[in-house]
Amino acid sequence: MLNIAYAPIDKALAERISHDLTYSKLRLEHRVLILLAAPESIDDEAVMRTVKQAEKDGVRLAVIKVRAVDVPPGLGEMPPLDMTGKYNLDRIVAFVNRVDLGAARIRRSQRLLFFVGAGAIIMFAASIWGIISGNVRFPIEEYATEFAEELSLISTFAAPTLEFIMPRTTDDALNFAATVPAIPTRLRVFALETATALPLTVSGTQQAIQTAAVATSAAMTLAAPTATPNP
Repeated sequence: MLNIAYAPIDKALAERISHDLTYSKLRLEHRVLILLAAPESIDDEAVMRTVKQAEKDGVRLAVIKVRAVDVPPGLGEMPPLDMTGKYNLDRIVAFVNRVDLGAARIRRSQRLLFFVGAGAIIMFAASIWGIISGNVRFPIEEYATEFAEELSLISTFAAPTLEFIMPRTTDDALNFAATVPAIPTRLRVFALETATALPLTVSGTQQAIQTAAVATSAAMTLAAPTATPNP
């Protein structure tokens, strides 16, 4: 529940604030009383009685200065919001939200945020130190195992399919560029990467090796997608 205490001179402003807060996204957990602090309201006994009674009843007090005035000390948990200049609903909503949360809860949240931030900084610094000092290393053995598994899968599933189309002679190498487009897309990369390696492991001439390399380069160029220029 939200109420506003004000001097009669500020009635129009109080009605505007009440209307704007009603249609804002403000959602309160506690009862809140807004005091429009001005010389007239601070000197108004009826207004101040309302404020004192609200504080006795456990209502949270949000003091908003609408004109220059010395607010009595101890009036409200939060320092007053200075609105002696331009009217700003967002600032009012944010201030009332803070009053609703309470100073103690805000301090707890700030301390928690500080400790979380400090912990994150410490963990980051420790990670950097571990990498630099060599105490933290990349799992090379794990990477090697995964690489071996990939090679095993390629040897089991891809190699048998490619066995019959790999170039092993000069003529095969010369015709390999025309063979590449007919290879399934998922196997094409294995065929292109393997073609130039085969002459190194089988009996062949130096000319076959060079020809296979040239043919593979041409095949990769042919298989690469081409961009169609925009009209």
